[in-house]
Amino acid sequence: MIFVNGLSTRITDVTPVNPQDSTAIYSMIRKGHREEHSGLENRLKALMMMPYFFSVPQPGVSLGLIDAREFVETLSDFTKKSEARLFPPEDGKLNDFWIEGTATALFLLLFETHMASIIATKGRSSFDSYERPPLKSAWSPLVAGASLYMGCILALWDLDAARDHNLQRYLVRLIREDVCKTMTWFCEWNEQHQQLWFWKVFVAAMSFAVRPTADDDDDLVLLRKEMNEYIKYWSNVTGMTTWTEARAALENISWPKYLYAEDEARGVWIGAIQQDGI
Repeated sequence: MIFVNGLSTRITDVTPVNPQDSTAIYSMIRKGHREEHSGLENRLKALMMMPYFFSVPQPGVSLGLIDAREFVETLSDFTKKSEARLFPPEDGKLNDFWIEGTATALFLLLFETHMASIIATKGRSSFDSYERPPLKSAWSPLVAGASLYMGCILALWDLDAARDHNLQRYLVRLIREDVCKTMTWFCEWNEQHQQLWFWKVFVAAMSFAVRPTADDDDDLVLLRKEMNEYIKYWSNVTGMTTWTEARAALENISWPKYLYAEDEARGVWIGAIQQDGI
């Protein structure tokens, strides 16, 4: 899904009208493979790791936390380079974004971090030899947040393919499970870990503002309410009460300087901190 959806987005982005002729599409794909340095190599490297999504872990191996730092930094870099989409592009600007390589690097990291999560052995820390303090996260909710972020914040991911909101529902549930589980030690975390926690929650809440749901869908209404409660919890614990402060925290993870849905984002924040509850 990641590969096909990403490739579809890439093709659509550099053509005024999505071509129906398969010959034209194949020509664009081959052109992209030639122009992006190491692009084809990295995509093939990622696809070679596909079996890790389906294989049964060996005895003594369990799912563990990953160091999300490189993934987050690459996503932030991806965000900065994608912002040219919001402005009248110079000739080749959009194409340069796709052949520059950050998109493929992020794609490869999705696979590498997943592989890292399933080789963590019980009783042994995989972070002991890190030169920088790791930014720990479970893999599934991190990727769920990134998927919603690229679809609802950057508009670079086609979430409309699941028009009945099933994909959105599944991704938000992954985030809910993660943030609920980690609330117990939230206050013990450093600032960046707290910001990553908040980023996942806020992206999930934003998905409901960008892709409104029917009020009679009780499950999605409850998920939206819970995300707002988590936003208010973060505000209460950190003392951040203004949208400017919240935005700065989001930018420390990954957030566009110029957001097309800025009013919606501010509205999500204000609505969350003003609601009754936590």
